[in-house]
Amino acid sequence: RLKNTFQLIQSRKTKSSVFACHILKSRPDHCWIGLRNGKIHMEDWRSPTTQQTANHHDFVQSSSVYKIQTLDNVRTGHELVTLAMDGSINVWDARQPSKKRKTRKKTPLYSLKGHVNESSRHLGFDIDTENQLLMASGSDSCVRIWSMDRRNNTFDPIWTSEKYQAPIPAVKFMTASTRYPKLQDGWSDLLPDSLLSRKAPGIMLFGTSKEPNQVRSIEWLTSLK
Repeated sequence: RLKNTFQLIQSRKTKSSVFACHILKSRPDHCWIGLRNGKIHMEDWRSPTTQQTANHHDFVQSSSVYKIQTLDNVRTGHELVTLAMDGSINVWDARQPSKKRKTRKKTPLYSLKGHVNESSRHLGFDIDTENQLLMASGSDSCVRIWSMDRRNNTFDPIWTSEKYQAPIPAVKFMTASTRYPKLQDGWSDLLPDSLLSRKAPGIMLFGTSKEPNQVRSIEWLTSLK
């Protein structure tokens, strides 16, 4: 844990490598930790270091956890999304996790299907909480979008991109024109028409490439014409 000047405040020891973390906006002293061994737990920085041995993981995923994000403005506000390196995407109830009767093992509220990952941590991921959408890049070089609105009663992706030359390392939802920066003078000569129009809502894909010799670029996709 660091100050804004990057000076060390506190440090903790973990039994497995930390692949992901997410600080709660409402409680900055609390942080969700995703570990290489698949365990997920809440770190409370207010607790003395000597008490950390009493800490236990809250959830266990089927593989190394490389992305964590809370859904602060969705439904109860206590849901937690985790992505693992085996392609699993789980949504947990951080407040009242469910358990299997026989094993007492905590289980997710639901899991999203169709994500492809073959042990990579460097794949794009973003969530649009306002529209309850999740976007993830796969190791199969495709990007997918899922609806987290459970009224749809589906766990499969609602959209899948074309196959790119390589996996996309970063993706971003752009839902309102006021939320992204304006183009600087001179940029219009360097960018394709699809980026110049940038009609919202849309998505941005960073590091796209369709041909083996093509320079990696930024691509803007939207359903508006």
